[in-house]
Amino acid sequence: MSASSGAGDSDDVQSRLSGTSSALQTLLRRLGNGMEDLLPNASGRARMKELLSYLKDHGNDVKQMEALTEICEVLSMGQEDILIGFNVDSFLPVLVELLNAEHNPEIMLLSCRAITHMLEVLPKSAAKVVTSGAVPIFCQRLLNIEFIDVAEQSLLAIHKLSIEHPEPIMKANGLSAVLTFIDFFDINTQRTAVMTAANICRNMSGDSFVYVSDMLQNLTFLLSNSDQKIVESSCICFSRLVDSFAKSSVQLEQISSYGALLRLLSLLRPGDRESRGLTTGTYTLVVKTLAICCRGSSSIAISLLKENIVQTVFHIIRKEDEKLGGNALITAVAVHRPMEQLLHTLMLANEVLPPLRTDDRVTQFVRDISHGTDMTQDLYGVEGSLSQLNNFVELNPGVLVEYSELLYPILVDISVTIVNDAMRITCLSAVAKLLASLQRDELYKVVNGSQLLGYISGFIATGRPAIAGLALIVAEMLLEKLPEKLAPHFAREGVVHEVNRLCSKELAVPDTAMDALLDHARHFQATQLHTGSAAAACASSDMQLAKASQVAKRLDAGEIEVLKDLRDLFSCARETPSCYQILTSGLASSLLLWLQQRVPGRLVAFVKTFCMKNSEDEDAPLQLLVSKFNESLSLAESFPIIMSDATGDITAGIKLLAQPLKIRLVRDAGESGIADYGNNVVLIEPLATIKAVHDFLWPKVSQGSEEAEHSSPAMGAAGFDDRSEERRLLDHEDEIDEDEDEDEPPADITRPTPARPNQQGGEVAANGDKVQALSFFTNGRQVAFKCPIIQAVGGSSPDSASPYNIRQVWDQVHTITYRSLHPEEATASTSPSVADAQAKLHFASSTVLLSSEDAVYSMLVEECDFVDASMSADTKLMLRTLRALSILNNQWELLSDGQPMYPRRPMIKTSEFVNVKLSWKLMRQLQDPLMLCTSSLPSWCSDLAESCGFLFPLECREFFTSCTAFGISRALHSLQQRVQGSSSSDRPSEVRISRIQREKIRVSRARVLPSAMRALELYASHRSILEVEYFGEAGTGLGPTLEFFTLVAQALQNSKLGLWRDSSSTREREGEEPLPSPDDGLGEAPAQAETIRGFHEICILRCSTCTTVSFPRCERHSTLLTKHREDGAASCHKCDETRVWGGGACQHCKGSDSLAMEWWMLSDEEATYLHSAFPSHQQAIDHILLQCPECRSVNFPGTEQNLVVNRGGKMTSQSGRVMHEVDYRAVTRHVSNSCSHLPLLKVPVRLEAEECEAVARLVSKTPEAEEGVDEVSQAQQVHTYVVAPYGLFPAPLQPANESATLPCFLFLGRLMGKALLDQRNLDLPLSPAFFKKMVGQELTFQDLALIDPKLYQTLMKMKEAIKQRETNPSSEMTIDACRIEDLCLDMTCPGYPDVLLHPEGNNVSVTDANLHEYVEAVVQKVMGEGVEKQFEQFKKGFDEVFPMRHLRVFSPEELELHVRGDQERWDAETLRASIQPDHGYSEASLPVLWLINVMSTMDKSERRLLMRFLTGSPTLPAGGLRRLTPRLTVVRKEAEAPLTADDYLPSVMTCANYLKLPEYSSEEVLRKQLFTAMREGQLCFLLS
Repeated sequence: MSASSGAGDSDDVQSRLSGTSSALQTLLRRLGNGMEDLLPNASGRARMKELLSYLKDHGNDVKQMEALTEICEVLSMGQEDILIGFNVDSFLPVLVELLNAEHNPEIMLLSCRAITHMLEVLPKSAAKVVTSGAVPIFCQRLLNIEFIDVAEQSLLAIHKLSIEHPEPIMKANGLSAVLTFIDFFDINTQRTAVMTAANICRNMSGDSFVYVSDMLQNLTFLLSNSDQKIVESSCICFSRLVDSFAKSSVQLEQISSYGALLRLLSLLRPGDRESRGLTTGTYTLVVKTLAICCRGSSSIAISLLKENIVQTVFHIIRKEDEKLGGNALITAVAVHRPMEQLLHTLMLANEVLPPLRTDDRVTQFVRDISHGTDMTQDLYGVEGSLSQLNNFVELNPGVLVEYSELLYPILVDISVTIVNDAMRITCLSAVAKLLASLQRDELYKVVNGSQLLGYISGFIATGRPAIAGLALIVAEMLLEKLPEKLAPHFAREGVVHEVNRLCSKELAVPDTAMDALLDHARHFQATQLHTGSAAAACASSDMQLAKASQVAKRLDAGEIEVLKDLRDLFSCARETPSCYQILTSGLASSLLLWLQQRVPGRLVAFVKTFCMKNSEDEDAPLQLLVSKFNESLSLAESFPIIMSDATGDITAGIKLLAQPLKIRLVRDAGESGIADYGNNVVLIEPLATIKAVHDFLWPKVSQGSEEAEHSSPAMGAAGFDDRSEERRLLDHEDEIDEDEDEDEPPADITRPTPARPNQQGGEVAANGDKVQALSFFTNGRQVAFKCPIIQAVGGSSPDSASPYNIRQVWDQVHTITYRSLHPEEATASTSPSVADAQAKLHFASSTVLLSSEDAVYSMLVEECDFVDASMSADTKLMLRTLRALSILNNQWELLSDGQPMYPRRPMIKTSEFVNVKLSWKLMRQLQDPLMLCTSSLPSWCSDLAESCGFLFPLECREFFTSCTAFGISRALHSLQQRVQGSSSSDRPSEVRISRIQREKIRVSRARVLPSAMRALELYASHRSILEVEYFGEAGTGLGPTLEFFTLVAQALQNSKLGLWRDSSSTREREGEEPLPSPDDGLGEAPAQAETIRGFHEICILRCSTCTTVSFPRCERHSTLLTKHREDGAASCHKCDETRVWGGGACQHCKGSDSLAMEWWMLSDEEATYLHSAFPSHQQAIDHILLQCPECRSVNFPGTEQNLVVNRGGKMTSQSGRVMHEVDYRAVTRHVSNSCSHLPLLKVPVRLEAEECEAVARLVSKTPEAEEGVDEVSQAQQVHTYVVAPYGLFPAPLQPANESATLPCFLFLGRLMGKALLDQRNLDLPLSPAFFKKMVGQELTFQDLALIDPKLYQTLMKMKEAIKQRETNPSSEMTIDACRIEDLCLDMTCPGYPDVLLHPEGNNVSVTDANLHEYVEAVVQKVMGEGVEKQFEQFKKGFDEVFPMRHLRVFSPEELELHVRGDQERWDAETLRASIQPDHGYSEASLPVLWLINVMSTMDKSERRLLMRFLTGSPTLPAGGLRRLTPRLTVVRKEAEAPLTADDYLPSVMTCANYLKLPEYSSEEVLRKQLFTAMREGQLCFLLS
């Protein structure tokens, strides 16, 4: 953060000051010779003058080489104080002259190197180098290549110049220079040469082609190079050449004359070795290059058609989704493909087709409506292309047939799916050109088999001139060619209706494009859709519409028999009602009302009717019904995509977020107790939080200082003295590089700010953070303490689809008002959504519905109600109907009396409900980082994702959650990961912001659960990634962290905790494998004393009178005393010769019995600092040390140079200045993970230089402290785990255990939230019912079968007995021929006698009279009110990480997959695709093949053991082994003589997923050694 006074002057202050030095130097030079020596660093200037004189001494090669060598060293170091004397204007001409010193190659090499270094440290000198005549000399050195070192250095210089100055290099024959002798260089230099060539080819002028033509053959050969980077750079060369000469067909054909385009085409084909290595950006560039070439030259298009370009384009679109088809394929295309790549692919598909024949009326219409688009060129191509391409397709009709089979269906689907005008115009142009070229018979076959006319109707309905006009052109052309055959289709799909509706429009404001559209539509109506036309006749007698309307009326009447007719309507895909007929007939509204009416047996009848198929070859009627309703939704909806004006792509928005905002902090008008800072404008990072502003502002205003109150413009403008401090104080919420401080040894629980006594105002909270003292407001609205600045000043809800003007947020100076925090404001400011969270604190319901049919009806009514007034009536209707059908599809088993299955078995695949158009819209909207950061997403995004998540594929919902639930930093991190490598820009951005902080903790294996509870108490609300390591172990990073979550999940299953329902005996579910033991049969690491790295528990003696400290030591073994003796003494750990007790007289003050023995926990770092920072000129000083009262860790405050001095109880520097917290180094570290939040004690001591020197010398020889193992830890080693074969579900809460149980569920919520946030698997086998509660679904009686099947069956029998009694009141109630009274049941919960179902539960027997009450009470205790408090605490803990409501976008099965991970079965094909051999192994290596064989035969328990050995977690991420990150890599482990490979065990690097596998002699040996390592190499991370 930087501050300046006034908004107008703050922008250019720094630029004005940065030019002061150079301006002063110029002035002094003009005043007279040598006057510039008055500037600082005169000696450096004199040396530079001397070196310059040596360079000009042409008769002395030795002096010249010495001078050049020194200049190269100076320039390579780049130090400002030295470079200040280096004058480019003086040195450059001499260096260029020396480039021609051919008599001495060393001089040429050094002068070239000096210029290269100069270009690196002084980038602005590049323009002067270009004008100095150096470029032709560099090129000449490359073309002569007489001296290879000089040639390489010349190439480096040209490369640096080519970045900004390609044209001069081109005109100096630079392209030929860098490529002619490329084979003479090593591979890295070759890569530089081709990258330089790519730079030279950028933005070439028309007359520059002569410099390129001779090198086209060389460039073409480079496309076949074995090096991938050279191939990519060569592709960029051709891309830039084609961009430069796109309008010249002659030059394009010359570029392709050596087969370059055919080679580029081969790179796009499946199976090509190079294509698999192309980055996404380069792959897109290749596609774009081919598209531009086809547009510019019909000859090139014909040559590519001969090379099966149609199949290649088909592959580009399908890619890895080649097994998919239909809706699944289009979903993959919409969600996975980069937008730019898809656009260029569609352009390529369009450009290989013959253009339309010109027609004066239609051509003029296209010109009128195509303003701002490429429609005219898309349709009509370049002059002369019509005849050539037409002749080719007439001679080769199979080309159009293949096109219509492969590409036409995809183009039609994409045109309606991708809501992007450029893509739609390209798709529709290609469709129009294809249909115009087809013969009549083939044309009808193509049109009749697609949904084109239905989509045409929707396009016309949009009323947008470009899209609707192009749709009219296609419709007019089709009806003109096939009037009789297509007339019924025009009526059925609503084309006639939409054209008539369009013609009835009247424009209030003249508009050229709309006028042209209406005129064309009226001409179409008058000529082909008039009253007597076949299409109009079909529209007036639409039998299908009448039939659908009749079915709707019968549904309104409540008939059940009408279901058969409704089913018949959707039994055949070709005869189903069209979207127009569905929306017009009222069928959707009638069906929805029919489903929501509570009529017994109605829903069961619907399920039975619609889940049956007439034959295996046909789609289920429900599938066709859902498909048509989804198409209707796509045509009816008009949800806007609102993009910021700054976002050309993701990178553009990210770049803008790297620029600071201008903020004015103004004191509230009614505030007088604090100072005003309003005269200053603060520059602040957009992602910084209000908390950072608070920490920056509070010290400045809390004192009421004159500086804050009356800062003048001059002070503000020159206020750079404290700018560095201000910027340091202002950290982003999460912005710390992932790779920072990787080697720094972590504390047990590392706090971002060390816990120290607060010196500057404000108290310290229990967790170490400063307490908030100010509240902040923007526009009268209080801003949350953790709210990012960009949200506070830029958030809004744009109400139109026009670009959102986000740049104004950076242009303006924003005012934020502050005042002292009022008590009532403290809670409101803690979270941006506290009110929302409080409103949704409870789960959906704590009452379990005994009737499953009632539960389904409740969902149909409550979950299908949308109140968004912005939706159109048709859109809202289709959403509600699809929601109802989705509920029935997933919950249909609740309507039967049978036991429900898990995972659920939907009637049709849930993917059938995916709406591709909405999925694409959501993905496109989420890719605008500025809209995300300002919380300006349209409301429909969250509304549909949470209430209609079934409309979006899983990946889309995952991306939505990562962008909206985890905070801005995580959202931007996800965006940057998605965009990485996908940009085809010439100069991809290197801007990276919002890197996620990693916080490290160290825990004890013996106390993993208490450590975890304490860690998450501190860190649950942090957005940082938690990393774990263990005491006494070397491992750190991903592996130990994954095992930490595994061990904690294992510890939570301890039956002694009493958290879960526990079966007395384990019974496997039929047909399923038994659940594995939580510890995978490994047990636990033995409880043992472990050393604490870097800490020593030492004995010290301190005088209570003079406070002098001494450090007793054993002279024999040169060590400090660390051993506790039973008699209370301290001694050496190796001998008993040196013993020390408390008491005795002090040698310094002679005080009697004043020495006290204490134990300090001293770190290596503090011991070293104590000696190095002790004042060298003093023998003793008075000091104040800081000590933790719990773990006894000591810290010696001071600067990097000196310890602080105790003067009257105050910490002061050696000069007497009072020292505050921010002044001395912050290195406080605690041994225990339970006390890092405690304030440190100030302990006055007198330190002696001799003693401090002895400590620093002996500490390395002193044993490290040991972490003791108490009886509790030892007792925890023997665990009895919960037996829950059907998954873990909370046991009914017992009042006696409430205080111990509820904190565990609070912790579980934090743990699971953190696991999901950090993408860590949590191997906790929770019941499906638990996951249902998490996603907000109500539990029903049938869900009891998922928790306890035996109890469910028993209660079902009781319900049957109750039902029989209601049917026959005189009959006796029996269960399995046994009277109720004979069951000897009382009103207590089964299995939990202390949980009463009645106030007198133990004394009340269950009889016929109270059996119904008993059944209902049991269900409520097991699934409802009995577990309500546990779930409330679980949700409270989870919400500390991120709001649980965001999980509603997932199904219970999907959530379980994300929490527990994947446990896929492995086959050889999956393993081959997932394992990467490297460093000594290849795919054909025998050990790799044997490993695949062994892994493919493993059972479930063995797979869990192997994954726990490889990664630390027994389960895989969602998606299986293919989604493991980093990828599983197998490398060869070398054997050292005299041992052989068979003597070694495999080892792993868990953080990199590296398996180090020896080259075993046989598969049997590999199996044996691998299984040994799997079982023995667990529960410890050591170096291998």
